[in-house]
Amino acid sequence: MNIAFIAFYLMFLVGCFVASIFIIYHITRYSINKKSSTIMLALFVSVLLILLLINFSIFTNLDLDKSFNFISNLDIGSSSF
Repeated sequence: MNIAFIAFYLMFLVGCFVASIFIIYHITRYSINKKSSTIMLALFVSVLLILLLINFSIFTNLDLDKSFNFISNLDIGSSSF
């Protein structure tokens, strides 16, 4: 189960990377002037790196075994009525 969760997280990171390449392309290609393109590109890349580093550091600090044990002990399938 941990391997599947890590695989989904890696797919999320690849999706973020592809989306950021798409955004960077459009910032550089379709900007009104070069100065605003450079400023927006620097701002976008710096915010993107900060958010991805925070996300990655939080994900690596998760105790997945403990979380999955908690979810499996919830007994969601049974009805209380």
